[in-house]
Amino acid sequence: MKNYPSKRKEMSFLLKWGLAVVCIPILFSTKITFGYESPPKDELIESIHQRVRDLNTRMRAMGASNLPPVDDAYDSKILKASNTLDGTESKSSRFKKNRKNDISSKTKSSFDPNTGFYFVPFGGLALVDDIDWTLPLGGMVSIEAKKGYSLGASFGYRWKYFYLEERISHTEAKFNRYYYDGIFPLSGEISNLSFQQSIGLNFNFNQWSGIQLGAGAGMTKSHLNAFPPSLFSSDDWVFSYDGTLGIFFQPAGYFRGGINYRWLRTDSLDGFSSIDMHLIELALGLQF
Repeated sequence: MKNYPSKRKEMSFLLKWGLAVVCIPILFSTKITFGYESPPKDELIESIHQRVRDLNTRMRAMGASNLPPVDDAYDSKILKASNTLDGTESKSSRFKKNRKNDISSKTKSSFDPNTGFYFVPFGGLALVDDIDWTLPLGGMVSIEAKKGYSLGASFGYRWKYFYLEERISHTEAKFNRYYYDGIFPLSGEISNLSFQQSIGLNFNFNQWSGIQLGAGAGMTKSHLNAFPPSLFSSDDWVFSYDGTLGIFFQPAGYFRGGINYRWLRTDSLDGFSSIDMHLIELALGLQF
């Protein structure tokens, strides 16, 4: 009488041992690579199934009858689960990537180089047009001024396409003029302390540079002083206005700079014509 249960146990043991011998190296090969890229998961799974099917065929040829089936339905479930897992991982990676991009975009959008409050000191060259002086005894003489300087600061708020600012500036220039055929020498200085409220437009080249065009008005403490002092000395608050054309740039972080041409006119003092100044100013400051 044949002992079928013992033979079945033996066949089952051999099948399990064969599956372990075949599957364990393949599974470890998916974790460890030795200088080459691992094949896709689908190919590995299909390779395992094919080896199991080959092993079943050999076991049946040896007389085994109680073997677990490896059919297409089982394969499709495994592949479906693998694809689902892959899809979950890809969705998760896409979510992390999108989240990172959102945080990065929010960080970048929190600071726009073309908007915000700013404080920008400036300084430069002042060129003064000739000034007409009406003499006490009649007649008129033209006073020719030398080159001077301009110092000041501007602070305000800049939107993307326009700005509002308050500007404080001090300008000063010397003059030296002879009149009455050189009999009386005339020398002195012209100085202005101006407070201007300005509005203007921004024309942006990109996120860190552009052109600005603006105009302002305010009051100026204008002072003309001559030597000898007995000739004249005039000091008063007068109305003033200006126009600005310049290039601005923001090279890094919160630093802001530029170069401006500014035309400033102050109303006339007693006995003098209005004063026109042409200012070329370099600016460097901060924007918040």
